[in-house]
Amino acid sequence: MMDDSFLRELQDLFLVDAESLLSEVESLFLALEREDSNKTEIFDQIKRLAHNFKGGGKTAGYDGLARFSHCLENLLVGLSSGAVAL
Repeated sequence: MMDDSFLRELQDLFLVDAESLLSEVESLFLALEREDSNKTEIFDQIKRLAHNFKGGGKTAGYDGLARFSHCLENLLVGLSSGAVAL
C-alpha cells in the first residue's frame, strides 16, 4: 500500500503533467481542422498522449480518469481506422 504523502506527491506531479498533456491534445485536435494536416500522424500523437494520461492517472490513484482515458483511446483508434466518422 502506498504512503499517503507519496500518493499526494504522485497526484501533484500528475496534475502538472496533465495540464501540459491536455494543452497539447487541444492543439492537436485544432490541427485536425486544417485541410493540409496529416490526420494519421495527429491521431497517433493524440493516442500516445491519451495513453500517457491514462497511465499517469492510474498511477496517481485516479481510477475513474484512467477508465475514461481508456475509452478515449478506444474512440481514437476507431477514428484513426475510419471505423468511426470524425
